[in-house]
Amino acid sequence: MWLALALLIAACSTDPRPAQPTVSALPTTIDDPTIQPSNYPTIQQTNTPTPTPTFTPTPPPATRLTDAARAMHNGDYDTAIADYQAVLSNGGSDEEQQEAQFGLGEAALRSGDWLTAENALTQFIERYPQHSRLADAWFLLGDTRYASGNHTGAVDAYRQYLELRGDVLESYVQERIGDAYNQAGDTNAAIEAYRRAIVTAPNTSIAARQHEKLALVYRLSGDFPSAIEQYQAVLDFAQVPAYRAHVMLLLGQTLIDSGDLSGYDLFLDLIDTYPRTGEAYEALVALVNYGAPVDPFQRGLVDYYAGQYTAAIAAFQTHIQATADHADAHYYVAMSYRAEGNTPAAIREFNVLIRDHPNSSIWGQAWIDKAVAQANGGDLDAAVATLTGFADAHPSAALAPGALIRAGFLLERAGEYSRAAEMYRLMQENYPSDDAAPDALHAAGVNAYRANEAGAAIEAWQVLSNTYPTDDLYPAALLWQGKLAQNTQSPEAQGLLDRAARAKPYRYYSIRAAELRDNLPVLQSHSFSLDFDEARERAGAEEWLVEWTGRSGSAGALPQAVLDDGHFQRGAELWRLGWVDPAKDEFESLRTAYENDPIALYALSLHWRDIGLYRSSLKAAARLIVLSPAKTADHAPAFIARLAYPTYYADLVIPEAEAYGLDPLLMFALIRQESEFESIATSSASANGLMQIIPTTGRDIAQALGWPNYSVDDLYKPYVSVKFGAFYLARRGRDFLDGDLYAALAAYNGGPGNALRWRDLARGDPDLLLETITLNETRVYLLLIREHLAMYQLLYGK
Repeated sequence: MWLALALLIAACSTDPRPAQPTVSALPTTIDDPTIQPSNYPTIQQTNTPTPTPTFTPTPPPATRLTDAARAMHNGDYDTAIADYQAVLSNGGSDEEQQEAQFGLGEAALRSGDWLTAENALTQFIERYPQHSRLADAWFLLGDTRYASGNHTGAVDAYRQYLELRGDVLESYVQERIGDAYNQAGDTNAAIEAYRRAIVTAPNTSIAARQHEKLALVYRLSGDFPSAIEQYQAVLDFAQVPAYRAHVMLLLGQTLIDSGDLSGYDLFLDLIDTYPRTGEAYEALVALVNYGAPVDPFQRGLVDYYAGQYTAAIAAFQTHIQATADHADAHYYVAMSYRAEGNTPAAIREFNVLIRDHPNSSIWGQAWIDKAVAQANGGDLDAAVATLTGFADAHPSAALAPGALIRAGFLLERAGEYSRAAEMYRLMQENYPSDDAAPDALHAAGVNAYRANEAGAAIEAWQVLSNTYPTDDLYPAALLWQGKLAQNTQSPEAQGLLDRAARAKPYRYYSIRAAELRDNLPVLQSHSFSLDFDEARERAGAEEWLVEWTGRSGSAGALPQAVLDDGHFQRGAELWRLGWVDPAKDEFESLRTAYENDPIALYALSLHWRDIGLYRSSLKAAARLIVLSPAKTADHAPAFIARLAYPTYYADLVIPEAEAYGLDPLLMFALIRQESEFESIATSSASANGLMQIIPTTGRDIAQALGWPNYSVDDLYKPYVSVKFGAFYLARRGRDFLDGDLYAALAAYNGGPGNALRWRDLARGDPDLLLETITLNETRVYLLLIREHLAMYQLLYGK
């Protein structure tokens, strides 16, 4: 294990995001000019012998280099810089000096210390002109100069890299050269570089970005025909609707700027084709300002999706007055009123659609949305009557089962648990073959339980377990039956819980059933070990892999087809040079290309693990398990299962977990769910880093911890992310919730305030807590964290 960790640290790449200074160690000597020897208090001499001072030996260069590699891996660039500088100052072999010189340049670049990086990399290039990483040094020097504003110097460095390395990254580097020339104001040189980048682009997505950059240069220089040509070239091959809308807007604007009014025709095409996009709204504004006629319905649709509800209503009303077939317009008028909070007007429009347009394709949806409006307006009974009335009058309608589900949900949300249970049971009784029938039964049981109607709850769960034995909720039904039987000390409790535990091992409800059966607390910590005979386990895993695939040869070696693949070659080069995002894109394309080749997936998982691309490694291993006869990690060889459930950054996770009294395995499970161990991960909600901290939350944590010079970029550094995440889980979650770690996990995703409300509604019952969570994302999150923890306990627990 430790050998693998050492190899991992030595091989890993680094995060290209600029770093902030870390907390320096406290000085070991007093260095304050206000304190002079004359100010010291007089000390009476005694005959006590002076103790012999002890000295801490200076770490040898090899140890310093290992420590520096670990610091780089963890994003602690200042510590890495100090270690590299110590090696350069204190001697060592020529090879160690070379490694330290290059490492200092790279670490300084990542930390944003451009001057140190420039000096270190320049010295490396001058001193070691035959070194195997000479080209890399030129590349990093180019990045350093570009970041520091020396754009012409960056061009020179990038060109040196291209001369030494060849054409693997020709397109990427030419694009960066174009960026540098553009920043330097050399338009002609920028155009030439971008054109070379496009010619050598490895795929259309990269070419599209380069066409855009080239078009912008032409546009800013007044060469509109050339800019138009570039945008049109992108539209000739672009397929993604949102991106096509983006380019259409740019092309239309360029046409208009050039005096070609056909740009407005393109804007009309844009709002007709992609009305949901923000670009469509920009095009609409331009058309209105120009005075161009716009179809009222399309105008209303664009306004609606842009959140401009008053304008949308006016446009749709114009359409209604001018067109006989206007059912859809009534629907969007109603939805606009609903979004504005005008419930009576929304209901009026829904009623018109329902009464006058029974043949409309959205007629059934109008019933559902009318009920939502009624509920939002505070008339729960009317909403339920609308939904049940629709289902009663039109039982064969596709939306009828969903109408009853919606009625149950509205009642449940209002705290009408008994009525909600009846509604859910009604849905299952009327539509027993519907895919949602098992969910309705489970919801019926939970709501009856909340209403203290144990008999009705047990009946619903019994129907579920007897009728749908293959459904994912089958163990949930048995769990709850066993839980209630346990509460009444029924002899059936152990049998029910045992059946639930065995039904789907390592799935949430089976895990909880086993805990109840064995009288174990929820989230009980396990002792664990990260030490394994990796060589023996790997050999066994590869023997298993070769046996079921029927493939001969070394299972762990990258196939030649992969080595020859352009995605692999570009990804490997980009990753080594610290261009992490494009490297990840190349490697992910490679993973997709080989997603049905288990031998390639295994070899890629190992390779990506060794270079530190952990998310891709994890996903490749998980896909391999799905393809295999094992199907799930608990049946796969332990070596492969651990690739899917890894313990990366253990040197950070374990100390922080122990400092806050958290289970390290739970921390690993949380990181797996949050980021899949990808330190540069960014979510759609702008949560960043390994533990997915939102920037504003990170700022609050930094203040609480006294963290100096906090910036959002700190969250991408593993040593910061793990520290902040452990603090948040412990202090803002567990401690805020009176020691309830289960609710703290819900707080980590859904917020402490929501978690407190859910916990109080669940009366401290962890099983009811899961069912009480109103945010589906948080409910699934809690469920998956518990499943991940079970796998970590299986794979690493003693």
